[in-house]
Amino acid sequence: IQFAAEPEFARLAAEIDLTATANSLASAPCLDIALSAVVEERGGRKSFWALRHPVEKPDFHHPQSFALNL
Repeated sequence: IQFAAEPEFARLAAEIDLTATANSLASAPCLDIALSAVVEERGGRKSFWALRHPVEKPDFHHPQSFALNL
């Protein structure tokens, strides 16, 4: 995971090596992925980010949070 902060933006990049799970992935019809983050500002304020928040309060384990299909 790489993180870079600039005055106007922040960038987060992640790379996942799937070779260890290649056999189980080969039989899967698709991957359902939930991308989410909790961002804490310097003053302590937190914001919750996700591709999808299916319920009122952030719940990163909710089945409908897995909004990216590969």
